[in-house]
Amino acid sequence: MEFKKGLIDKQLQGQLSTVFTSFDKDKKDALNYSQFCTFLYAVGMNFIVKEYEQMLIKQLFGGDKDSKRVRFN
Repeated sequence: MEFKKGLIDKQLQGQLSTVFTSFDKDKKDALNYSQFCTFLYAVGMNFIVKEYEQMLIKQLFGGDKDSKRVRFN
């Protein structure tokens, strides 16, 4: 599985962005690994964490889930 841009429409993108921002408790405009996993569960995409965790960590967090953060874009 490869994560790609452009798979969702603009309305859904706006809704997901709002939810994403609500999990940014420390207001850094990016989520740490734990916050991101909670976000995925909240939007019903927990299968990504369950089935593709290592790929998620490698592609989105540069292999370092403990210190890297991911932005919405």
